[in-house]
Amino acid sequence: MSVGIGERIRALRTERGLSQEEVARRTGVSLGSYGDIERGVTTDPHYSTLRGISHALGVPIDRLLQEEPAPLADAPEAGQTEAEVASLEEPLPKTVAEVRAKFLPIAAILDDYCRAYEQIIERGELRAEDGVAFAHTAVEAHGYHLHAIEVEIRALGYVLDRERKPRQKEQLYDLSVLRPAFARYHALMQTLVERIPDGAEKRALVELTRGA
Repeated sequence: MSVGIGERIRALRTERGLSQEEVARRTGVSLGSYGDIERGVTTDPHYSTLRGISHALGVPIDRLLQEEPAPLADAPEAGQTEAEVASLEEPLPKTVAEVRAKFLPIAAILDDYCRAYEQIIERGELRAEDGVAFAHTAVEAHGYHLHAIEVEIRALGYVLDRERKPRQKEQLYDLSVLRPAFARYHALMQTLVERIPDGAEKRALVELTRGA
């Protein structure tokens, strides 16, 4: 991890008028752990933690990793870099196990993100701005999410065809590691859509829940 990631995170947080407590809570980490990242004590945060911070700040993860924080208007559409999307199209794995291993990190990140929000809801600490931040990120990441599960299902079908095994639709879904994570994410969407104020973010989240 490049030196200075803590400074970039702090700059993005300050730019958005958020406190360390708010970002730590949205990320699902302790205030001490988050503070260590900003101060540079922790210079190699776990990827899932970085993904949580990126969601909490409402920016794609590459914004945390680049040399200087760019204006929000410069963030890539769909909340993902071209490199992240292209990486899904790399040469397909050759076994079911390899396909599942390829997409497990995405499922784990999504599960961590959902868990952080679920814990906030369970503690009764969800605020309107938390729901709005979730809606903003959900809209940005929607295209990438659809693409990821499409590529995973296609890869599973490709492997089963090579192995001359049946490839019924139900079997592909059972083998998917992304579908359970996205089901959890969709359930969280449905919960949050009732808890955020009327506005563009709520309307966008309603559309996502209808189309998911």
